Amino acid sequence: MATRGRANVQVHAGKKGKQSGRVLPGRMTGPQQQMSLPPLDPDDPQFVLFVRSKRLPQWFPFSVVSGGSQAKLLTKAMENDFGKKLYGNTLTKNIAGVVYKDMDNIKKAVFNQYPRLKEAKELEFGYKIRKEESLQGTFRGSGVEPIPPQEELKGVVDKMKDFFAGSS
Repeated sequence: MATRGRANVQVHAGKKGKQSGRVLPGRMTGPQQQMSLPPLDPDDPQFVLFVRSKRLPQWFPFSVVSGGSQAKLLTKAMENDFGKKLYGNTLTKNIAGVVYKDMDNIKKAVFNQYPRLKEAKELEFGYKIRKEESLQGTFRGSGVEPIPPQEELKGVVDKMKDFFAGSS
């Protein structure tokens, strides 16, 4: 005797009318949707790098980088307010060094992911420490720490060298 089971049925619905162009609030679209998120590293901190036009307030995620032992110490120390005040600048400078060191390749990647940023006259970069496994929470532009322009990151020694180099 044959037994009757349920058939595997798939239903596909298409968009109709005005709905096709709408984006729901909180939903990611475009390159953010396509970015894959590496597994959360339990040993070393990871940082999500962001970019935006200086004229627009919206941050766009473009990369995830892992830090080493120094980054681990800094992020651990920054878990309280005293550590944030003491070491926050150091972490930002270290991440800025990574970004500014490879600026040409970073711009190519950013413009490839976000073609509309090609029109921006000035770009601003930022980061946040990755704490979540969630793709949406990680790539959300809230809580991004801005990276100062390269000129502002120079130390006293660098500024003195520039001063004396310019006066000779």
